[in-house]
Amino acid sequence: MALQTQRIFNQTLFVEVNSHSLFSKWFSESGKLIQKLFSKIEELAERTDRLIFVLIDEVESLTIGRETAFSGNDPTDSIRAVNAMLTQLDRLKRFSNVFIICTSNIERALDAAFVDRIGLSLYFKSPTLEVINSILTNCVDEMKRVKGLFANNGGQPDWWTENLENEIFKKISSCTKFG
Repeated sequence: MALQTQRIFNQTLFVEVNSHSLFSKWFSESGKLIQKLFSKIEELAERTDRLIFVLIDEVESLTIGRETAFSGNDPTDSIRAVNAMLTQLDRLKRFSNVFIICTSNIERALDAAFVDRIGLSLYFKSPTLEVINSILTNCVDEMKRVKGLFANNGGQPDWWTENLENEIFKKISSCTKFG
């Protein structure tokens, strides 16, 4: 997308948010940390020649359903965090140069108000065993290519064999729940 819009935007920024780092053991601090993060994103977005992608991985940590939060240890702080997140997302709507990308493995845990704010939701099924094998094969091949899987002298170590590679894939495949 950055390449397709380079005539409009001079700069593309990628901001990766570690959602777990926004939680604090101090009462009501989580909401403040969320507000501080989004204030920084707003500052970046003020320059309209910038395209900004914000990735929030495991967004359910920040947008847990408020009904669910009441059953936790500190429901009020969780609710404050969700409310802060929703407020900050609403504030960012005025910027056409900001894209928020969120990931979650637990869709049912997301707050209904957050789900209502999602512009586009995509569901990806778990990969098949064949796809997992293909991904792992490509990773190993790339590591071989850049000599990242081998001894410091750049050569293949004595212990590495094609059979070992196959055994690694079998072991990984047997540990997965896919297929």
